[in-house]
Amino acid sequence: MKKRFVYRHKILIYICCAALIIIASVCIVVNSLRLAHAAGLSSADPALDSVAIAVLAAVAVIMAWTAFFSGYALGKKGIVRNIGIFYETIPWDDIVLVRYNAEKTIMLLYYTVKKNGYLKDEMTGAQAKFERVVISPKYYDDFAAAVRKRVPRVPVEVVKKEDESDDD
Repeated sequence: MKKRFVYRHKILIYICCAALIIIASVCIVVNSLRLAHAAGLSSADPALDSVAIAVLAAVAVIMAWTAFFSGYALGKKGIVRNIGIFYETIPWDDIVLVRYNAEKTIMLLYYTVKKNGYLKDEMTGAQAKFERVVISPKYYDDFAAAVRKRVPRVPVEVVKKEDESDDD
């Protein structure tokens, strides 16, 4: 059974991340050449070029991390969702429902929100919150089974498409 499910970004995110990685890499090479006084380039401020190399390297790493290492991990305490450098854990005990449609176009994970001992979302007043699970549709069944294995009380709903009829 899978323990990690890769986040499925929109193609635009991959394109933007790749573009930023390429731009950062080119800038790192240019600044390195300036620091080395190579290729006819010289640095007016070596300290600034050194800082620029470090910052650009950090940007490139964060973009690569966001594009290729975001996802959902099934941990001991719950589902750990990370997008880039941001992590959030949804405890196993808080999960109340996994739902997706039969066409496998969307999957939702419902969970309770506990703030200051109260079972409530501060913004909406709702007792349960949901978020879209953004993974490849071919892994919907595996994800639902993995959640069910960890928390057998959690129902998994597969919503079938309703027949559309004319009421004329």
